[in-house]
Amino acid sequence: MITGLDHVVLLVNDIGTAATAYQTLFGCAPAWQSAGDGADRVLAEGANGPTTPDADLVLEKRQDEIFLIPDILCNSGGVVVSYFEWVQDLQQLFWEEEEVTRREYHILDRAFDQMVMRSKADNIPHRTAAMAIGVEKVRAAKNTRGLFP
Repeated sequence: MITGLDHVVLLVNDIGTAATAYQTLFGCAPAWQSAGDGADRVLAEGANGPTTPDADLVLEKRQDEIFLIPDILCNSGGVVVSYFEWVQDLQQLFWEEEEVTRREYHILDRAFDQMVMRSKADNIPHRTAAMAIGVEKVRAAKNTRGLFP
C-alpha cells in the first residue's frame, strides 16, 4: 500500500491480498480510514482476478470514491513487452530499452485513456469498460481476419 497526504494506492497483486482488498473496500483498512475525506483512493489490480466478486460489487457501488485500475489493464505491460520481443525476433531488429519503454508507455497510456473515456461515456465501471474494449477488439480482428487466418 502506498500512502500520502492526498492519496492512498492499494495494489492487489495476489489472491492473498484479495482479503485485504475486501476489508479495504468495506472501510476496515487503517490506511484508508486515516486518509482524509478528499484523499484519492486507487485500487490497482496487479494480478489476474485478485478481487472477489463481492468486492467487485462494492467497487461498482463506490466507483465515485475508489478509482479501480482493473487487472486486464494494470498487469498488461508484461504482455505488451512480450509482444515487442516477438516482433523484434521476427524482424531481427532489436530496440534499446528506452525505445521499448517509450512504446510500452504509449500503448498503456492510450489503453488507460480509452478505458476512462468509455467508463464515463457509458456510465459503466472501469472493469466493464476495459473488458468491453477488449472484446470489441477481438471481434473486429475476427471479422477482418476470419476465425482461422
